[in-house]
Amino acid sequence: MEGYQPAYGINAASDCGGPQCQSHPDYCFLCSFEPEPSAAGTDDDLYQTIVDLVSDLAQQEKELPQIVNVVYMTYLKNVQPHLVWENPATGCTVTAPAWCKESIRRHLIHSNQFKFFPSIVRNIFHSIVVKQNECMMDKATTMVVDEHRKAFIETIDAYRKFETWASARGASKGK
Repeated sequence: MEGYQPAYGINAASDCGGPQCQSHPDYCFLCSFEPEPSAAGTDDDLYQTIVDLVSDLAQQEKELPQIVNVVYMTYLKNVQPHLVWENPATGCTVTAPAWCKESIRRHLIHSNQFKFFPSIVRNIFHSIVVKQNECMMDKATTMVVDEHRKAFIETIDAYRKFETWASARGASKGK
């Protein structure tokens, strides 16, 4: 269909513009490498080092931007110097490929490897609630602005419904 594209591309050969890693040309360490069974449990297991780091930070309920920064710095210092990657688009061999923060963020949000969606939605709700509270009352009259109160109640109701959904799916905090 001309003039349209999928919201989420499922055809690696033709879909582009979706949110996931496959729709972007930049390098993603977690998409480009797999766990190395012979290195499992050793300091040489670079892939698992990153996966464990992300999982630990998520379990601590760190916010996504902080996780991205920590993963980026850990990759730069401990992983990147040891890698050689063949770019599938060009066939060129790249020593110590750069993994940018945007690619890390994209993978963490859009892959099914990590379950950040509930945490992100919670943070969005928290931001909305705080912003709604900031304009809840008329300064001159010190009365609650009914329109703002209604919007606040609707937001709280939507948040409650989201938490019920998330709980039913086992999407508790830190997962």
